[in-house]
Amino acid sequence: SSEVRHANEPIDVLGPAPAVVERIDDRVRRRILLRAEKPRRMQAVIAAVLGHPPRLKAPNGSRVAVDVDPLALL
Repeated sequence: SSEVRHANEPIDVLGPAPAVVERIDDRVRRRILLRAEKPRRMQAVIAAVLGHPPRLKAPNGSRVAVDVDPLALL
């Protein structure tokens, strides 16, 4: 676990870890969980990282998907 800060608010970063369903069609899946007291702060971070142009560059052949409030983690 590590911590990042956005607008002076802490956001916990957990992972990467194997996804609940680790492989689909020979593709390995990982998940990263972001946790914060103020969810709107996380939305701003996600928008900044995945925005246009994205600040996060996935390796060739990789894809990034965001699931807000995923039920699979329950």
